Amino acid sequence: MSDEQARLEMAASLTESRVEWLRAWQTKQSGDWEGEYRDSYGGYLQVVKEKGEYYFLLQVVRGPSFHLGHLAGKLRVNGSTAWFETQADGAEEATWLTFVPTGDASSRVRVVSENAQYFHGARAYFDGEYLRLGEVSAKDRAQVIKGDFE
Repeated sequence: MSDEQARLEMAASLTESRVEWLRAWQTKQSGDWEGEYRDSYGGYLQVVKEKGEYYFLLQVVRGPSFHLGHLAGKLRVNGSTAWFETQADGAEEATWLTFVPTGDASSRVRVVSENAQYFHGARAYFDGEYLRLGEVSAKDRAQVIKGDFE
């Protein structure tokens, strides 16, 4: 595959992803935490519920240099707020992720991170508003619960 062909395929993939994200604005989504979310800037969030517990997988690819980041684990849900806490090896402070629905019909979730730099590249970040696109596939559900990244 030539460089030009690879570039065009990547551009087509990004366009398809953006169209899917824009279509999600037109549909009313479920009020539950479960689902697949995107932020339209290279952030992907999946949340599943298994035996009364919520699990998430968050992956980001940011900027022209494609800096990566990822975190996965069990969410602690308290009403309309969820959060995750972990500590990277050698880190002095814990990493927190807070998940808060925006409260409108768009089914967006705002993610706010604290001390998350241990889990992403220099130009990557987890913070943002993620729009719910739909359900998590059966295959992806198992990966989310295990915390497996592709």
